[in-house]
Parts: sequence; C-alpha cells; structure tokens
Amino acid sequence: MKLEDQDLILIEGHLDGSLPSKEKKDLEDRLKNDTAFHALYHKTAAGIKAVRTFTEQSSMQMLHKIYTEEKANGQLENGGKIRRIGSGRRWLALAASIALLFTIGYFLLPNSNGQQNLYSSYFETPTFDLLRSGGTSEMGNIAQLYNSADYQAALEALEKFELNQGSTFETKYYKALSLNELDRTAEALVLLDQLSSQNEKVDDVLWTKGLFQIKLGQTTEAKNTLEGLLNGDVAITPARRAKITEILKLI
Repeated sequence: MKLEDQDLILIEGHLDGSLPSKEKKDLEDRLKNDTAFHALYHKTAAGIKAVRTFTEQSSMQMLHKIYTEEKANGQLENGGKIRRIGSGRRWLALAASIALLFTIGYFLLPNSNGQQNLYSSYFETPTFDLLRSGGTSEMGNIAQLYNSADYQAALEALEKFELNQGSTFETKYYKALSLNELDRTAEALVLLDQLSSQNEKVDDVLWTKGLFQIKLGQTTEAKNTLEGLLNGDVAITPARRAKITEILKLI
C-alpha cells in the first residue's frame, strides 16, 4: 500500500494528538478495519519518530557545542545571551546540518524512493484463507485475529496450534506474514526459505520472500529470488509477472 500525502498528514496529527475528534475516530476505525493501512501506519509512525528523535538529539548536541565554545570565547553575556555571533560558520553549519537531517528524514519515510518505498508499493498483506487452512473453529479464531491485524495474538495462536497438532504449510506461511507485520522480517524469511522447497503456493512464497528481502535491503538476494520466479517453471499470473518485471528494473 502506498502512503498518500493526506494519510501522512493524518498520521502525523494522530501522533501529535492534534487531530479533531471526528478525524481521530475515523482514523482509528480505519486502523481497526483496514489491515494494509494498519501496517502502513505503524511503519510510517516508526519512521517519523526515528527522524524526530535523531533530528532533535543531533541539533541539541551541536547547539551545546556551539554554546560552550562561544562561552569560552567570551561571546556570551551574563545569563547566557549571545552578545554577537563571532563564529558565523558554526551557526551556518548548524543550520545546514538541521536542513540535511530533515532531508535525510524525508528519505527515511515510506513514501521515499528507497527500498522501503519499493516494498510498500508492491506488498499487500494477504488475508487469511480460512477455506484453504481447513475451516476448523480453531483456525477460524486464528483467522479472525490475523484479519483484524492483531498479529501478535495470531502468531501466538499459530504457535500453540503447531505445538498441539503439528505445523502445516498454512501455519508456517501465516506465521511468516505475522512476523513481518511485527517487524521481525528476518525471522519470517527463515520460514519462507523452508516453504520455498515445498510444492505448495510456490509463487506466493517466492513473491513474498523477494519483497521481504527488498525490505531488509538484501537487493542481490531479492533479485535472484524474483528472477528465479519469473524465469522458472512456476505458473504466475500476468499481473504478478508484470510487477516482477517492474521491480527488477528498479533494483
């Protein structure tokens, strides 16, 4: 799912607590009902928080350094006010650094042109296929947790199911998807590696594996995975074939 400008504004407002009550309620309802937006929200929020923390800490450290140097050079009045700017290059460096940090921050967010954006643009969290998973009441409960974006509870339920009844393709597959949504993508890839050697839903497994590798910055591995899917014997839809071709041009 791609991050739209309006969604970014809403997410920032929600983090700041500045949204009007109606917009806040609408956004929170959307978080409950839209699994793709739920995942995008948390990834974007993490990026925003990281950028703000990095920017604030770096700026304050530089300000403290300038203050100390100016004080030592006698450029401060009593009370800490600046008498005159005797070292303009330092202040210019501070301004340039802050601008650079905000620029870096922009590229860290999911709507940048980097790998995170590439992953977000093409990956949509699949819904839980209850029919394929057996349709039992226990699986139904797991599906409900997963499809409501409660990935931690879904993961725990899947692990309990495997402990009692053994693992299946579906339990491993949905565990991998849940782990990814919990930002444990490296663990998810281990499961997908195991599944890729089986003959079930190979196209979905390799497609997901390639995108997870892109998310982790494993560009070479992702290229090998997606080229193998594109040129192999596995049947894939024309739409997915076109997407793989687009991605390979970008990486």
